[in-house]
Amino acid sequence: MVTREYNYLNFFTYLKSRVVRRIPLSRELQEKLSIRFLDKAKKYVPDDTEQIINFQENPEYKPDKEQVFVLEEFDLPNTIESALLTPTAVPPLQEREYNTIRAVFCGRYSKDNSIVIFTNFDSRNIISKGGHKHLLMHSKETFTEFKNDVIVLDERVDCFYLAGSLYFKSKTNAKKIFGETIAEYYREASEDEIKEFAMSVFGNQEIPDSFLNSRTNRLIFGALSNIDSIDLENLVEVARNEFNLNLEFTDDKRFIKVPKDKKTFRRLLMLLNDDLLESPLTNTKYETNSKRRIS
Repeated sequence: MVTREYNYLNFFTYLKSRVVRRIPLSRELQEKLSIRFLDKAKKYVPDDTEQIINFQENPEYKPDKEQVFVLEEFDLPNTIESALLTPTAVPPLQEREYNTIRAVFCGRYSKDNSIVIFTNFDSRNIISKGGHKHLLMHSKETFTEFKNDVIVLDERVDCFYLAGSLYFKSKTNAKKIFGETIAEYYREASEDEIKEFAMSVFGNQEIPDSFLNSRTNRLIFGALSNIDSIDLENLVEVARNEFNLNLEFTDDKRFIKVPKDKKTFRRLLMLLNDDLLESPLTNTKYETNSKRRIS
């Protein structure tokens, strides 16, 4: 949580090219926006740590309204870090760059107490002149035409970087800002990783192409992180006895035969990802893609 007294924040835009531009503000407006955004940030991270969800362990979880994801030890892009360290060295935003803005961010950066607040930005945040549209500005009881395009800054927190951790409520919004840096935590297995998984579990058998899709490839990527510690004999026993999965060993007993149907294959992957659960009260079996670790 933000505990320091209010300080002025510097405001920037993060462009689609990953270049940073400074938003020069009047002192009065900078103070006003700093206070308002810091107020929003103070309320963004719940005081109850049970409401903070580790994204790496639960990338498919859908947070409730009061919950927030966290990515610990998150590395800010170098261009953002540099801008916060030396804001006056950052070139100011130009009107021709409005359509390339992916996010607006503000903050202060230090080793001990870094605070960065991110807000998504798209074409709806630009009010353009031209054509049959005229931007009228009222001043001293007279309307004059505004000569430039206008950008609208939403007073909203989409991502919040605090002391090395990134907090966000929507992975979609986080991905809009940080792109593949976020996607890496829930990405799909590559072709080589699928082969690596198959060799570890199925030996020389190939996984049918019809079994593979975005969902199964994400599950394969998740399973790879602990596949070396899995006892295949124990896996088959649990699959058969606890979840009624008809798994069989190869003739040499070293690997599992590739399941004959796609449904069993998917459930095997879910078991490897701890996505098959049993209620301790009713013994009912569940599939889940929105789990939280509690122990």
